[in-house]
Amino acid sequence: MLSVNQLTFKVKNKTLIDELTLNVTPGSFYALLGRKGSGKTTLLRLCSGLLEPQSGNIYINGMDVSKRENKKNILRILGYMGSQDGYFPRLQVMEYLEVYAHAQGLYGLAARERCMEVLQMGHLERRAEQLVEEQSASVRRELSFLRAILHRPRLLLLDDPFNGMESAQKLAMEELFAILAEDEVTVLMASQSLPDAAHLCGEIGIIEKGRIISEGNLSDILRQARSEALLYLRVCEAPEAAVAILRKEALVRTISRDGNFIVMHFAGGIKDEAALLKKLIESNVKVYSFSRGQSSLENLLEREISGGKGKR
Repeated sequence: MLSVNQLTFKVKNKTLIDELTLNVTPGSFYALLGRKGSGKTTLLRLCSGLLEPQSGNIYINGMDVSKRENKKNILRILGYMGSQDGYFPRLQVMEYLEVYAHAQGLYGLAARERCMEVLQMGHLERRAEQLVEEQSASVRRELSFLRAILHRPRLLLLDDPFNGMESAQKLAMEELFAILAEDEVTVLMASQSLPDAAHLCGEIGIIEKGRIISEGNLSDILRQARSEALLYLRVCEAPEAAVAILRKEALVRTISRDGNFIVMHFAGGIKDEAALLKKLIESNVKVYSFSRGQSSLENLLEREISGGKGKR
């Protein structure tokens, strides 16, 4: 349903999405888990067509998102819920939803019936004639979700949908997710919360600095977190040569460099680290220091599992 291939997006000289590849199969619920600033929102905006990448491709149901001739067909099957809740404060809740129904080609009685249907699905029908500005931030968040499903999309892009939600709206949303699962709707959901991601989604991808650093179900993610280390390498000179060697190593997952200082995610054990260091030295890389630390994946999961007590 959604295929992202070697996607790169930069703003000025800052890389927000870095050669990212992602596949979400039809009918699956996929959670994109990462810290604030990791690239989640940018990726969803790229997938929705709101932003254009510098390189790479995005396909929705086999259609290239970058092709103008595909826009209309993609919008028919795509629902998008952003991180910010845009709304018209002086409109009633029903009128607010009808504005979006009209944008999707629904008018008159058909639009009103569909708007009432989604309000009932979200247990908000009694608010239909109330003003949007009178609703709590939690209810407005749920309304943003309801407007995204008005036209019965086959793919939903949700940016931190539970952020700021109270328990009543969370329960209603969980019921709505169950309906989506029955209808085999595909969902890509960005989240900063491991409990939300693990509870609702069968697949999880960990995003860090614009790249997917781990992927799988919760058990796979936890297993990789325990086996993956963060290695710190400082060289005396020619860091580009060291990076070129590291990129060829299967156990090196991601690499970042700041001058002569190199940081990498490494999936091997202690003996593998020793072998890597030996290879660097034999390749005439002048190593100043080489050490092991806790991976960002371990940090992220430990923080979430302990209830978010770590530094944000």
